[in-house]
Amino acid sequence: MTVYAKWIAKIPPVVTEEFTITIDPNGGNWNGDTKAKVMKIKKGDYITLPQAPSKKGYTFLYWKGSNYKPGDKYKVEKDHTFVAQWKKNEIKINTNNNSKTKAKNSPKTGVNSIAFISVILILISSLGLFVIGKKQKINK
Repeated sequence: MTVYAKWIAKIPPVVTEEFTITIDPNGGNWNGDTKAKVMKIKKGDYITLPQAPSKKGYTFLYWKGSNYKPGDKYKVEKDHTFVAQWKKNEIKINTNNNSKTKAKNSPKTGVNSIAFISVILILISSLGLFVIGKKQKINK
């Protein structure tokens, strides 16, 4: 009698590593949502970084954690946190009260030089005619 052995290979279960990716708006928001986005992603997968959040009075610069921009791809190899970096907007204050810009509904003020010169010329001409008329009366 011959005995045969039959082996069945045991395949260990595939363990897929997952890592936590956190995207922190750092005081900003996505349509009013201020919470950090937390995702579990498989090792080796790529994620696309989301649109920039908004923050009143600030401009979004980049995602800190390697200076990524919105829409950039990131290959997941370990836990990682992206934090929004902001630059405060400058507020420009016009301290010059003699601004050359005019409001559309502002009334005209000051002297209109053409009208002023015309009135002066008419007065000088009238005075000249008056003097000539007086001289002619005196000479008669």
